[in-house]
Amino acid sequence: MKKLLALGLGLTSLLAPITSVQAAPQCGPHEKVIEALDERFQENRQALGLAGQSTVVELFVSSEGTWTLTTTTTAGLTCVVASGEAWQAMPKQVAGLES
Repeated sequence: MKKLLALGLGLTSLLAPITSVQAAPQCGPHEKVIEALDERFQENRQALGLAGQSTVVELFVSSEGTWTLTTTTTAGLTCVVASGEAWQAMPKQVAGLES
């Protein structure tokens, strides 16, 4: 919870002109959001994927276990979708094969 509050406060200062008065996601230019995740939480991209034809989903994780999930549009606008603590990497498994 502390991480989400800190990230929100940090991004709010960067993104004040972009966000609306309602409970809008924390959004900003892709490079700025990634810099903030690295500088504040030492999070690095661990995975990414496509959601539809116009959105990239990225997962950032730190060695301390904090994590952030973002989406980025083709225009370069990145929004924090979720964040948390206690991330645990799981061993890779091939679907359909028994361990």
